[in-house]
Amino acid sequence: MYDVIDAARSIAPRLRAAADQSEAERQLPSALVSAMAEAKLFSLLTPAAYGGADVDPLTAILAVEQIG
Repeated sequence: MYDVIDAARSIAPRLRAAADQSEAERQLPSALVSAMAEAKLFSLLTPAAYGGADVDPLTAILAVEQIG
């Protein structure tokens, strides 16, 4: 099974490194958006039948906590 918490944990350092750029541009760099989409971090609670991660609410919260 795909682990969204590990995926979020691996993306978090890249998000922190891009914080100044993101703030200055008022948006995330497109490479990070792509990485987050590939990791299904934008669709944590969406059913797998619709292409989502289909995780339970606690797992979703823990994944969001990693990138927060």
